[in-house]
Amino acid sequence: MTTGNCLAHWKFHCRSDVASSAALVEAGRRMPGIDRIEIHHDEANPASGAIARRLGFTEMERVQVPEGPVAPSETGIDVIWRLQTRPSPSA
Repeated sequence: MTTGNCLAHWKFHCRSDVASSAALVEAGRRMPGIDRIEIHHDEANPASGAIARRLGFTEMERVQVPEGPVAPSETGIDVIWRLQTRPSPSA
């Protein structure tokens, strides 16, 4: 069960860079009630994982997505990264 508020998860279907991602993270940090930010990406996209790691996110898990791969180059396994922005209400 998830507690607290979650801003969203990001599905990068296009090329992203650290500066753009950092701006989104900073916006999330300033939003009231947001205690974490998540990035989800297919495991076949290591560039998104590198951005998440560089921004201080922690890899939480890898999960098989129910719909499977949506593009020929995907594996259908989502890598989920999390950045805690404030202490969780349950902590």
